[in-house]
Parts: sequence; C-alpha cells; structure tokens
Amino acid sequence: MTTHFDSIDLKGGTARVIGNAGSSDVLARVTGDAGIYFLEETRLGGLAVTFVYPLLDRDRKFVAVMSRRMDALDRPIPSQGYGYCEIWQ
Repeated sequence: MTTHFDSIDLKGGTARVIGNAGSSDVLARVTGDAGIYFLEETRLGGLAVTFVYPLLDRDRKFVAVMSRRMDALDRPIPSQGYGYCEIWQ
C-alpha cells in the first residue's frame, strides 16, 4: 500500500493524506525526538496511525509503521505494516 502525506503543518498539527480511497485531513504531531505521527479517522469510523521514525536506511528513506483498525459489518479488522517514507522533492 502506498500512502502520501502533503500540506504538512507541524506547528498547526495538520496534514493531508492521499491514499487509494481518496484524500482527507489528518492530525500531524511531533513526538519530541522520537518522530512524527499522523492520525486519520476514516470515513467509515476506523482509525489509522502512521508513525515516521527519524531513522534513515541505506537508501536515505525513513522507517515508518502504520497501524489501523477498520470496521467491516459487525467486527473490527486490525492491521499493521511497516515500510519506508521518503521526502518528495
């Protein structure tokens, strides 16, 4: 899965996420020296948190983790994944 964040305003605590289901506004927070997280409430009531660590890999990409809880019918569907985040120029 590919997710894009743009219009990141860390002082204002906002950003925009662009994913496979469209775009929406999200919360953006800095956690001291630990990294940045983005919190999204989905249209169907689920939550997605993406945490970007200030750690660079060999390809100069940041390590990222996404945890989310989606709802389908009468039960939650949790998922978690990890990958990389890169800055677009």
